[in-house]
Amino acid sequence: MILKHLPLLALLTLSTFLTAQIQVPLDCQQLQSGVNELIVPQMIDGVETDRSVFIRLPSNYSAEQCYPLMFAFHGAGGSANQFVNNPNLTALIDAGEFIGVYPNGHANAGENGGFWNLGTEPTNADDVAFVDMIIQELSACSSLNLNRAYAMGFSNGAGMVNLLGKSTSHFQGIAPMFSQQTVSTAALTPSATLSVFQVNGEVDGLIPLEGGTSPVGEFVSAEASAVDWANHFNCTSPPVESSLTWGGTTLDSYQYSDCDSGHTVQYMIALETGHTWADPQAATQVYAEVWDFFTNHPDFANGSCEDQSLQIKVLLEGPYQSQTSSMTAHLVDQQLMPLNQPFQFFPWQYAGGESISSPAILTGDEVDWLLVELWDDNNLIAQKAAILLSDGSVVEADLSLDGLRFTVPSGEYYVAVRSRNHLAVRWQSKVSLDNPPALLDFTSGNIESGFDTMKEVSPGLFALAAGDMNASGSNTYADFNLYLNNPSGVLAYLRQDLNMDGLVTVVDFNLYKANASKLTSSSLWY
Repeated sequence: MILKHLPLLALLTLSTFLTAQIQVPLDCQQLQSGVNELIVPQMIDGVETDRSVFIRLPSNYSAEQCYPLMFAFHGAGGSANQFVNNPNLTALIDAGEFIGVYPNGHANAGENGGFWNLGTEPTNADDVAFVDMIIQELSACSSLNLNRAYAMGFSNGAGMVNLLGKSTSHFQGIAPMFSQQTVSTAALTPSATLSVFQVNGEVDGLIPLEGGTSPVGEFVSAEASAVDWANHFNCTSPPVESSLTWGGTTLDSYQYSDCDSGHTVQYMIALETGHTWADPQAATQVYAEVWDFFTNHPDFANGSCEDQSLQIKVLLEGPYQSQTSSMTAHLVDQQLMPLNQPFQFFPWQYAGGESISSPAILTGDEVDWLLVELWDDNNLIAQKAAILLSDGSVVEADLSLDGLRFTVPSGEYYVAVRSRNHLAVRWQSKVSLDNPPALLDFTSGNIESGFDTMKEVSPGLFALAAGDMNASGSNTYADFNLYLNNPSGVLAYLRQDLNMDGLVTVVDFNLYKANASKLTSSSLWY
Protein backbone atom coordinates (compact mmCIF):
# COMPACT_ATOMS: atom_id res chain seq x y z
CA MET A 1 0.00 0.00 0.00
CA ILE A 2 1.13 3.54 -0.77
CA LEU A 3 0.41 6.56 1.38
CA LYS A 4 0.38 10.15 0.15
CA HIS A 5 -0.54 13.38 1.87
CA LEU A 6 -2.31 16.12 -0.05
CA PRO A 7 -2.58 19.75 1.13
CA LEU A 8 -6.04 20.92 2.09
CA LEU A 9 -6.76 23.44 -0.67
CA ALA A 10 -10.31 22.93 -1.74
CA LEU A 11 -10.41 25.22 -4.74
CA LEU A 12 -7.61 23.61 -6.72
CA THR A 13 -7.80 20.32 -8.56
CA LEU A 14 -6.69 17.24 -6.71
CA SER A 15 -4.08 16.23 -9.27
CA THR A 16 -2.16 19.45 -8.56
CA PHE A 17 -1.05 18.10 -5.19
CA LEU A 18 -0.01 14.50 -5.81
CA THR A 19 3.24 13.92 -3.94
CA ALA A 20 5.87 11.25 -4.38
CA GLN A 21 4.48 7.82 -3.59
CA ILE A 22 5.61 6.20 -0.35
CA GLN A 23 5.96 2.45 -0.85
CA VAL A 24 4.87 1.27 2.60
CA PRO A 25 1.72 -0.22 4.21
CA LEU A 26 -0.66 2.27 5.77
CA ASP A 27 1.48 4.16 8.29
CA CYS A 28 -0.87 5.54 10.92
CA GLN A 29 1.79 8.02 12.04
CA GLN A 30 1.80 9.65 8.60
CA LEU A 31 -1.92 10.38 8.51
CA GLN A 32 -2.34 14.15 8.62
CA SER A 33 -5.11 16.69 8.64
CA GLY A 34 -6.57 17.16 5.17
CA VAL A 35 -6.51 14.69 2.33
CA ASN A 36 -4.38 11.53 2.35
CA GLU A 37 -4.22 9.06 -0.53
CA LEU A 38 -3.79 5.31 -0.26
CA ILE A 39 -2.94 3.13 -3.23
CA VAL A 40 -4.25 -0.40 -2.72
CA PRO A 41 -2.83 -3.01 -5.12
CA GLN A 42 -5.42 -5.53 -6.30
CA MET A 43 -5.24 -8.35 -8.82
CA ILE A 44 -7.74 -7.71 -11.62
CA ASP A 45 -7.79 -10.08 -14.60
CA GLY A 46 -4.42 -11.44 -13.49
CA VAL A 47 -2.76 -8.01 -13.43
CA GLU A 48 -1.78 -6.16 -10.25
CA THR A 49 -3.67 -2.87 -10.43
CA ASP A 50 -3.14 0.14 -8.18
CA ARG A 51 -6.46 1.41 -6.83
CA SER A 52 -6.81 4.76 -5.12
CA VAL A 53 -8.59 5.65 -1.88
CA PHE A 54 -8.74 9.16 -0.45
CA ILE A 55 -8.98 9.66 3.31
CA ARG A 56 -9.93 13.09 4.58
CA LEU A 57 -9.08 13.91 8.20
CA PRO A 58 -10.32 16.85 10.31
CA SER A 59 -8.33 20.09 10.23
CA ASN A 60 -7.61 19.57 13.95
CA TYR A 61 -7.02 15.81 13.63
CA SER A 62 -5.46 14.10 16.66
CA ALA A 63 -4.13 10.54 16.55
CA GLU A 64 -5.10 10.26 20.23
CA GLN A 65 -8.82 10.53 19.41
CA CYS A 66 -11.05 7.85 17.92
CA TYR A 67 -13.19 8.93 14.94
CA PRO A 68 -16.15 7.30 13.19
CA LEU A 69 -15.74 6.60 9.47
CA MET A 70 -17.95 7.61 6.57
CA PHE A 71 -17.29 5.81 3.27
CA ALA A 72 -18.65 7.53 0.15
CA PHE A 73 -19.02 5.67 -3.16
CA HIS A 74 -19.30 7.67 -6.39
CA GLY A 75 -21.63 6.94 -9.30
CA ALA A 76 -20.89 5.13 -12.58
CA GLY A 77 -18.13 6.77 -14.61
CA GLY A 78 -17.26 9.09 -11.74
CA SER A 79 -14.42 9.17 -9.26
CA ALA A 80 -13.70 9.86 -5.60
CA ASN A 81 -12.56 13.36 -6.60
CA GLN A 82 -16.16 14.56 -6.40
CA PHE A 83 -16.19 13.85 -2.64
CA VAL A 84 -12.69 15.00 -1.66
CA ASN A 85 -13.59 18.67 -1.68
CA ASN A 86 -17.34 18.37 -1.19
CA PRO A 87 -17.96 21.30 1.19
CA ASN A 88 -20.83 19.55 2.99
CA LEU A 89 -18.76 16.49 3.86
CA THR A 90 -15.69 18.59 4.62
CA ALA A 91 -17.63 20.75 7.09
CA LEU A 92 -18.74 17.65 9.02
CA ILE A 93 -15.22 16.23 8.93
CA ASP A 94 -13.60 19.45 10.16
CA ALA A 95 -16.15 19.56 12.97
CA GLY A 96 -14.70 16.22 14.11
CA GLU A 97 -17.86 14.25 13.32
CA PHE A 98 -16.10 11.57 11.26
CA ILE A 99 -13.24 10.78 8.89
CA GLY A 100 -14.16 10.54 5.20
CA VAL A 101 -13.05 7.51 3.17
CA TYR A 102 -13.51 7.86 -0.59
CA PRO A 103 -12.60 4.83 -2.72
CA ASN A 104 -12.24 5.00 -6.50
CA GLY A 105 -14.05 2.53 -8.71
CA HIS A 106 -12.41 0.73 -11.63
CA ALA A 107 -12.88 0.58 -15.39
CA ASN A 108 -11.42 -2.15 -17.59
CA ALA A 109 -10.34 0.58 -20.00
CA GLY A 110 -8.24 2.10 -17.22
CA GLU A 111 -9.89 5.47 -16.67
CA ASN A 112 -9.56 7.34 -13.38
CA GLY A 113 -12.34 6.16 -11.10
CA GLY A 114 -14.90 4.21 -13.07
CA PHE A 115 -17.54 1.76 -11.88
CA TRP A 116 -18.56 -0.54 -9.06
CA ASN A 117 -18.99 -4.10 -10.22
CA LEU A 118 -22.59 -5.18 -9.65
CA GLY A 119 -22.61 -7.53 -12.64
CA THR A 120 -23.26 -5.41 -15.73
CA GLU A 121 -20.61 -2.67 -15.43
CA PRO A 122 -17.46 -2.54 -17.63
CA THR A 123 -15.20 -3.73 -14.81
CA ASN A 124 -14.04 -7.14 -13.68
CA ALA A 125 -12.81 -5.93 -10.29
CA ASP A 126 -13.91 -7.71 -7.13
CA ASP A 127 -15.04 -4.58 -5.34
CA VAL A 128 -16.18 -6.34 -2.18
CA ALA A 129 -12.66 -7.71 -1.81
CA PHE A 130 -11.30 -4.21 -2.50
CA VAL A 131 -13.30 -2.78 0.40
CA ASP A 132 -12.19 -5.72 2.57
CA MET A 133 -8.58 -4.71 1.89
CA ILE A 134 -9.27 -1.07 2.72
CA ILE A 135 -10.86 -2.07 6.02
CA GLN A 136 -7.92 -4.34 6.83
CA GLU A 137 -5.47 -1.48 6.31
CA LEU A 138 -7.53 0.99 8.33
CA SER A 139 -7.75 -1.48 11.22
CA ALA A 140 -4.10 -0.76 12.05
CA CYS A 141 -4.97 2.76 13.23
CA SER A 142 -6.58 3.15 16.66
CA SER A 143 -7.81 6.64 15.67
CA LEU A 144 -10.12 5.06 13.06
CA ASN A 145 -13.15 3.49 14.73
CA LEU A 146 -14.28 0.50 12.67
CA ASN A 147 -17.13 -0.11 15.12
CA ARG A 148 -18.62 3.16 13.90
CA ALA A 149 -18.23 2.74 10.14
CA TYR A 150 -20.95 3.88 7.73
CA ALA A 151 -21.32 4.04 3.96
CA MET A 152 -23.24 6.25 1.56
CA GLY A 153 -23.38 6.02 -2.21
CA PHE A 154 -25.05 7.56 -5.25
CA SER A 155 -26.48 5.59 -8.18
CA ASN A 156 -23.96 2.85 -9.01
CA GLY A 157 -22.31 3.69 -5.66
CA ALA A 158 -25.68 3.16 -3.96
CA GLY A 159 -25.84 -0.27 -5.56
CA MET A 160 -22.38 -0.91 -4.13
CA VAL A 161 -23.34 0.04 -0.56
CA ASN A 162 -26.40 -2.21 -0.85
CA LEU A 163 -24.12 -5.06 -1.92
CA LEU A 164 -21.67 -4.33 0.92
CA GLY A 165 -24.54 -4.21 3.41
CA LYS A 166 -25.64 -7.66 2.32
CA SER A 167 -22.28 -9.38 1.87
CA THR A 168 -20.07 -7.90 4.65
CA SER A 169 -20.36 -6.83 8.28
CA HIS A 170 -18.17 -3.74 7.87
CA PHE A 171 -20.86 -1.09 8.30
CA GLN A 172 -23.33 -0.22 11.03
CA GLY A 173 -25.43 1.78 8.59
CA ILE A 174 -25.73 2.46 4.86
CA ALA A 175 -27.33 5.25 2.83
CA PRO A 176 -28.05 4.22 -0.79
CA MET A 177 -29.32 7.17 -2.83
CA PHE A 178 -30.93 7.03 -6.27
CA SER A 179 -30.75 3.26 -6.49
CA GLN A 180 -32.38 0.35 -4.77
CA GLN A 181 -31.10 -3.23 -4.60
CA THR A 182 -30.45 -5.16 -7.76
CA VAL A 183 -32.28 -8.46 -8.10
CA SER A 184 -29.07 -10.38 -7.35
CA THR A 185 -28.31 -8.29 -4.24
CA ALA A 186 -31.88 -8.64 -2.97
CA ALA A 187 -31.45 -12.44 -3.12
CA LEU A 188 -28.64 -12.27 -0.54
CA THR A 189 -29.04 -12.56 3.21
CA PRO A 190 -27.17 -9.92 5.27
CA SER A 191 -24.55 -11.22 7.69
CA ALA A 192 -25.14 -8.44 10.23
CA THR A 193 -27.89 -6.04 11.27
CA LEU A 194 -27.54 -2.41 10.20
CA SER A 195 -29.57 0.75 9.69
CA VAL A 196 -30.65 1.75 6.16
CA PHE A 197 -31.39 5.25 4.84
CA GLN A 198 -32.68 4.87 1.27
CA VAL A 199 -33.59 7.75 -1.07
CA ASN A 200 -35.12 7.32 -4.54
CA GLY A 201 -36.29 9.81 -7.17
CA GLU A 202 -39.98 9.71 -8.00
CA VAL A 203 -39.36 10.18 -11.73
CA ASP A 204 -35.98 8.44 -12.02
CA GLY A 205 -35.62 7.54 -15.69
CA LEU A 206 -32.48 5.38 -15.27
CA ILE A 207 -33.38 3.22 -12.26
CA PRO A 208 -37.21 3.33 -12.14
CA LEU A 209 -38.95 3.52 -8.78
CA GLU A 210 -40.97 0.43 -9.65
CA GLY A 211 -37.88 -1.56 -10.59
CA GLY A 212 -37.41 -3.85 -13.55
CA THR A 213 -34.80 -4.03 -16.27
CA SER A 214 -32.89 -0.85 -17.02
CA PRO A 215 -29.77 -0.04 -19.08
CA VAL A 216 -27.68 -0.52 -15.90
CA GLY A 217 -29.14 -3.77 -14.57
CA GLU A 218 -32.22 -5.46 -13.18
CA PHE A 219 -33.70 -3.99 -10.00
CA VAL A 220 -36.40 -4.79 -7.50
CA SER A 221 -38.74 -1.91 -6.77
CA ALA A 222 -37.58 0.77 -4.35
CA GLU A 223 -40.32 -0.22 -1.91
CA ALA A 224 -39.46 -3.92 -2.18
CA SER A 225 -35.83 -3.08 -1.50
CA ALA A 226 -36.72 -1.29 1.75
CA VAL A 227 -39.17 -4.02 2.78
CA ASP A 228 -36.46 -6.63 2.16
CA TRP A 229 -34.14 -4.88 4.61
CA ALA A 230 -36.96 -4.48 7.15
CA ASN A 231 -37.88 -8.18 6.91
CA HIS A 232 -34.28 -9.33 7.37
CA PHE A 233 -33.94 -7.18 10.48
CA ASN A 234 -37.30 -8.22 11.96
CA CYS A 235 -38.78 -4.71 12.00
CA THR A 236 -42.08 -5.52 13.70
CA SER A 237 -43.90 -2.17 13.48
CA PRO A 238 -45.64 -1.06 10.27
CA PRO A 239 -43.89 1.85 8.56
CA VAL A 240 -44.59 5.31 9.90
CA GLU A 241 -45.48 7.61 7.01
CA SER A 242 -44.58 11.30 6.99
CA SER A 243 -43.75 14.17 4.68
CA LEU A 244 -40.33 15.85 4.79
CA THR A 245 -39.04 19.05 3.24
CA TRP A 246 -35.39 19.52 2.27
CA GLY A 247 -34.93 22.94 0.73
CA GLY A 248 -37.43 23.08 -2.09
CA THR A 249 -37.91 19.31 -2.30
CA THR A 250 -40.71 17.32 -0.66
CA LEU A 251 -40.09 13.69 0.26
CA ASP A 252 -42.53 10.96 1.23
CA SER A 253 -40.93 9.05 4.10
CA TYR A 254 -41.62 5.50 5.32
CA GLN A 255 -39.80 4.51 8.50
CA TYR A 256 -39.63 0.91 9.80
CA SER A 257 -38.74 0.76 13.50
CA ASP A 258 -38.49 -1.83 16.29
CA CYS A 259 -35.85 -3.66 14.27
CA ASP A 260 -33.15 -5.93 15.67
CA SER A 261 -30.71 -4.19 18.05
CA GLY A 262 -32.58 -0.89 17.76
CA HIS A 263 -31.84 -0.39 14.05
CA THR A 264 -34.13 1.48 11.65
CA VAL A 265 -34.93 1.27 7.95
CA GLN A 266 -36.09 4.56 6.39
CA TYR A 267 -37.21 4.76 2.77
CA MET A 268 -37.86 8.14 1.11
CA ILE A 269 -39.20 9.18 -2.28
CA ALA A 270 -38.00 12.60 -3.46
CA LEU A 271 -41.03 13.96 -5.33
CA GLU A 272 -40.62 15.42 -8.83
CA THR A 273 -36.98 14.31 -8.71
CA GLY A 274 -35.16 12.20 -11.27
CA HIS A 275 -31.86 10.33 -10.99
CA THR A 276 -30.15 13.14 -9.07
CA TRP A 277 -31.08 16.16 -7.03
CA ALA A 278 -32.67 18.94 -9.06
CA ASP A 279 -32.77 21.19 -5.99
CA PRO A 280 -29.34 22.44 -4.80
CA GLN A 281 -30.64 22.96 -1.24
CA ALA A 282 -31.69 19.31 -1.00
CA ALA A 283 -28.36 18.25 -2.50
CA THR A 284 -26.64 20.16 0.31
CA GLN A 285 -28.91 19.10 3.15
CA VAL A 286 -28.82 15.37 2.43
CA TYR A 287 -25.35 14.91 3.96
CA ALA A 288 -26.40 16.30 7.33
CA GLU A 289 -29.61 14.25 7.19
CA VAL A 290 -27.66 11.04 6.56
CA TRP A 291 -25.26 11.71 9.42
CA ASP A 292 -28.08 12.69 11.77
CA PHE A 293 -29.82 9.40 10.93
CA PHE A 294 -26.72 7.35 11.74
CA THR A 295 -25.91 9.14 15.00
CA ASN A 296 -29.44 8.78 16.37
CA HIS A 297 -29.34 5.00 16.66
CA PRO A 298 -28.22 2.89 19.61
CA ASP A 299 -25.38 1.24 17.70
CA PHE A 300 -23.67 4.62 17.37
CA ALA A 301 -23.49 5.14 21.13
CA ASN A 302 -22.45 1.53 21.69
CA GLY A 303 -19.49 1.94 19.34
CA SER A 304 -17.87 4.82 21.21
CA CYS A 305 -14.15 4.66 21.96
CA GLU A 306 -12.57 4.91 25.37
CA ASP A 307 -9.08 4.39 26.72
CA GLN A 308 -8.94 0.76 27.80
CA SER A 309 -6.12 -0.68 29.88
CA LEU A 310 -4.81 -4.25 30.03
CA GLN A 311 -2.35 -5.83 32.44
CA ILE A 312 -0.55 -8.68 30.63
CA LYS A 313 2.08 -11.19 31.73
CA VAL A 314 4.09 -13.17 29.14
CA LEU A 315 7.26 -15.25 29.27
CA LEU A 316 9.57 -16.10 26.35
CA GLU A 317 11.23 -19.50 26.47
CA GLY A 318 14.56 -18.36 25.01
CA PRO A 319 15.66 -15.83 27.68
CA TYR A 320 13.80 -17.55 30.57
CA GLN A 321 15.97 -18.72 33.49
CA SER A 322 14.43 -21.31 35.82
CA GLN A 323 16.90 -20.45 38.58
CA THR A 324 15.51 -16.93 38.89
CA SER A 325 12.01 -17.55 37.48
CA SER A 326 12.58 -14.53 35.24
CA MET A 327 14.05 -13.62 31.86
CA THR A 328 17.47 -12.21 31.12
CA ALA A 329 17.85 -8.70 29.71
CA HIS A 330 21.11 -9.15 27.82
CA LEU A 331 19.95 -7.09 24.83
CA VAL A 332 19.80 -4.01 27.04
CA ASP A 333 23.03 -4.89 28.82
CA GLN A 334 24.83 -5.04 25.49
CA GLN A 335 23.06 -1.95 24.11
CA LEU A 336 21.41 -3.99 21.35
CA MET A 337 17.80 -3.14 22.24
CA PRO A 338 16.43 -0.96 19.39
CA LEU A 339 14.79 2.29 20.40
CA ASN A 340 12.17 2.02 17.64
CA GLN A 341 9.65 -0.83 17.40
CA PRO A 342 11.01 -3.64 15.16
CA PHE A 343 7.77 -4.92 13.60
CA GLN A 344 7.65 -2.64 10.55
CA PHE A 345 9.15 -5.40 8.40
CA PHE A 346 7.67 -8.46 6.73
CA PRO A 347 5.60 -10.35 7.80
CA TRP A 348 4.20 -8.01 10.46
CA GLN A 349 4.36 -4.77 8.43
CA TYR A 350 3.15 -2.83 11.44
CA ALA A 351 3.55 0.90 10.85
CA GLY A 352 3.16 2.15 14.43
CA GLY A 353 5.57 4.78 15.69
CA GLU A 354 6.20 3.40 19.19
CA SER A 355 9.70 4.17 20.41
CA ILE A 356 11.81 4.42 23.54
CA SER A 357 12.48 8.12 23.92
CA SER A 358 16.05 7.70 25.15
CA PRO A 359 18.43 4.92 26.27
CA ALA A 360 18.60 6.79 29.56
CA ILE A 361 15.11 5.64 30.57
CA LEU A 362 15.99 1.94 30.26
CA THR A 363 16.22 0.28 33.66
CA GLY A 364 18.03 -2.92 32.67
CA ASP A 365 14.87 -5.06 33.02
CA GLU A 366 13.78 -4.76 29.37
CA VAL A 367 13.88 -8.10 27.54
CA ASP A 368 12.57 -7.27 24.04
CA TRP A 369 9.75 -5.75 22.05
CA LEU A 370 6.39 -7.52 21.66
CA LEU A 371 3.44 -6.80 19.34
CA VAL A 372 0.09 -6.97 21.18
CA GLU A 373 -3.15 -7.18 19.17
CA LEU A 374 -6.90 -6.94 19.80
CA TRP A 375 -9.15 -9.08 17.60
CA ASP A 376 -12.90 -9.14 17.07
CA ASP A 377 -13.42 -12.69 15.84
CA ASN A 378 -11.41 -12.73 12.58
CA ASN A 379 -10.92 -8.97 12.30
CA LEU A 380 -7.81 -7.24 13.63
CA ILE A 381 -9.01 -4.15 15.54
CA ALA A 382 -5.87 -2.66 17.09
CA GLN A 383 -2.12 -3.28 17.44
CA LYS A 384 0.52 -1.87 19.75
CA ALA A 385 4.24 -2.47 20.04
CA ALA A 386 5.14 -2.87 23.71
CA ILE A 387 8.09 -3.67 25.97
CA LEU A 388 8.50 -7.01 27.78
CA LEU A 389 10.14 -6.79 31.20
CA SER A 390 12.16 -9.56 32.85
CA ASP A 391 9.34 -10.52 35.24
CA GLY A 392 6.92 -10.96 32.31
CA SER A 393 5.13 -7.62 32.62
CA VAL A 394 4.18 -5.97 29.31
CA VAL A 395 4.28 -2.17 29.35
CA GLU A 396 4.06 0.84 27.06
CA ALA A 397 7.13 1.97 25.13
CA ASP A 398 7.41 4.92 27.51
CA LEU A 399 7.92 2.26 30.25
CA SER A 400 4.91 3.41 32.24
CA LEU A 401 3.91 0.53 34.49
CA ASP A 402 0.13 0.71 34.34
CA GLY A 403 -0.22 -1.82 31.55
CA LEU A 404 -1.13 -1.27 27.91
CA ARG A 405 -3.61 1.37 26.84
CA PHE A 406 -5.85 0.91 23.79
CA THR A 407 -8.27 3.52 22.43
CA VAL A 408 -10.95 1.22 21.06
CA PRO A 409 -14.71 0.79 21.38
CA SER A 410 -15.80 -0.87 24.58
CA GLY A 411 -16.62 -4.54 24.22
CA GLU A 412 -14.99 -7.96 24.13
CA TYR A 413 -11.81 -8.81 22.22
CA TYR A 414 -9.36 -11.63 21.75
CA VAL A 415 -5.89 -10.58 22.92
CA ALA A 416 -2.88 -11.85 20.96
CA VAL A 417 0.86 -11.53 21.59
CA ARG A 418 3.55 -11.77 18.91
CA SER A 419 7.33 -11.99 19.33
CA ARG A 420 10.12 -11.60 16.78
CA ASN A 421 11.17 -15.26 17.08
CA HIS A 422 8.77 -17.12 19.38
CA LEU A 423 5.39 -18.60 18.44
CA ALA A 424 2.52 -16.12 18.69
CA VAL A 425 -0.40 -16.87 21.02
CA ARG A 426 -3.98 -15.69 21.46
CA TRP A 427 -5.99 -15.87 24.69
CA GLN A 428 -8.48 -18.72 24.67
CA SER A 429 -11.59 -16.51 24.89
CA LYS A 430 -12.61 -12.91 24.42
CA VAL A 431 -11.76 -10.47 27.18
CA SER A 432 -14.17 -7.71 28.19
CA LEU A 433 -12.45 -4.34 28.18
CA ASP A 434 -15.38 -2.88 30.09
CA ASN A 435 -14.46 -5.13 33.01
CA PRO A 436 -11.01 -6.55 32.21
CA PRO A 437 -9.34 -9.17 34.42
CA ALA A 438 -6.85 -7.87 36.97
CA LEU A 439 -4.14 -9.72 35.02
CA LEU A 440 -4.20 -11.54 31.69
CA ASP A 441 -1.62 -14.18 32.57
CA PHE A 442 -0.42 -16.03 29.46
CA THR A 443 1.96 -18.07 31.63
CA SER A 444 -1.10 -20.13 32.66
CA GLY A 445 -1.23 -21.64 29.17
CA ASN A 446 -4.86 -20.61 28.66
CA ILE A 447 -4.50 -19.88 24.96
CA GLU A 448 -6.64 -20.47 21.91
CA SER A 449 -4.82 -23.52 20.52
CA GLY A 450 -4.07 -25.10 23.89
CA PHE A 451 -0.96 -25.07 26.04
CA ASP A 452 0.79 -27.63 23.78
CA THR A 453 1.62 -24.65 21.57
CA MET A 454 3.62 -23.17 24.45
CA LYS A 455 6.64 -24.51 26.34
CA GLU A 456 6.37 -25.56 29.99
CA VAL A 457 9.45 -23.93 31.50
CA SER A 458 8.58 -24.80 35.11
CA PRO A 459 5.79 -27.00 36.50
CA GLY A 460 2.54 -25.31 35.49
CA LEU A 461 4.38 -22.29 34.05
CA PHE A 462 4.25 -21.76 30.29
CA ALA A 463 6.25 -19.56 27.93
CA LEU A 464 5.98 -18.73 24.23
CA ALA A 465 7.90 -21.47 22.43
CA ALA A 466 11.15 -20.38 20.78
CA GLY A 467 12.00 -21.02 17.14
CA ASP A 468 9.57 -19.15 14.88
CA MET A 469 12.33 -17.02 13.37
CA ASN A 470 10.32 -16.05 10.28
CA ALA A 471 7.18 -15.32 12.39
CA SER A 472 5.00 -17.45 10.12
CA GLY A 473 3.12 -19.14 12.97
CA SER A 474 4.94 -22.48 12.77
CA ASN A 475 8.42 -23.83 13.44
CA THR A 476 9.47 -25.37 10.14
CA TYR A 477 12.47 -25.99 7.90
CA ALA A 478 12.14 -22.37 6.75
CA ASP A 479 13.17 -21.25 10.23
CA PHE A 480 16.16 -23.62 10.12
CA ASN A 481 17.22 -22.09 6.80
CA LEU A 482 17.01 -18.65 8.37
CA TYR A 483 19.25 -19.85 11.18
CA LEU A 484 21.77 -21.18 8.63
CA ASN A 485 21.93 -17.72 7.03
CA ASN A 486 23.74 -16.44 10.12
CA PRO A 487 24.64 -19.26 12.55
CA SER A 488 27.35 -17.25 14.30
CA GLY A 489 26.05 -13.68 14.60
CA VAL A 490 27.86 -11.62 17.20
CA LEU A 491 26.54 -8.62 19.12
CA ALA A 492 23.59 -7.96 16.84
CA TYR A 493 19.81 -7.77 17.14
CA LEU A 494 18.87 -10.88 15.14
CA ARG A 495 15.82 -13.10 14.90
CA GLN A 496 18.13 -16.15 15.03
CA ASP A 497 19.16 -15.14 18.57
CA LEU A 498 16.45 -17.12 20.34
CA ASN A 499 17.84 -16.79 23.86
CA MET A 500 18.46 -13.07 23.28
CA ASP A 501 22.03 -12.95 24.55
CA GLY A 502 23.33 -11.02 21.54
CA LEU A 503 24.93 -14.12 19.98
CA VAL A 504 23.77 -16.77 17.52
CA THR A 505 25.14 -20.15 18.58
CA VAL A 506 24.23 -23.81 18.80
CA VAL A 507 22.23 -22.95 21.92
CA ASP A 508 19.75 -21.13 19.67
CA PHE A 509 19.66 -24.06 17.25
CA ASN A 510 18.87 -26.44 20.11
CA LEU A 511 15.98 -24.24 21.20
CA TYR A 512 14.59 -24.34 17.67
CA LYS A 513 15.16 -28.10 17.31
CA ALA A 514 13.28 -28.91 20.51
CA ASN A 515 10.22 -27.10 19.16
CA ALA A 516 10.38 -28.19 15.52
CA SER A 517 6.90 -28.70 14.04
CA LYS A 518 5.13 -26.72 16.78
CA LEU A 519 2.55 -24.29 15.41
CA THR A 520 0.20 -21.69 16.78
CA SER A 521 -3.51 -21.14 16.20
CA SER A 522 -4.34 -20.71 12.50
CA SER A 523 -5.97 -17.35 13.34
CA LEU A 524 -2.44 -15.95 13.80
CA TRP A 525 -0.71 -17.44 10.76
CA TYR A 526 0.90 -15.09 8.25
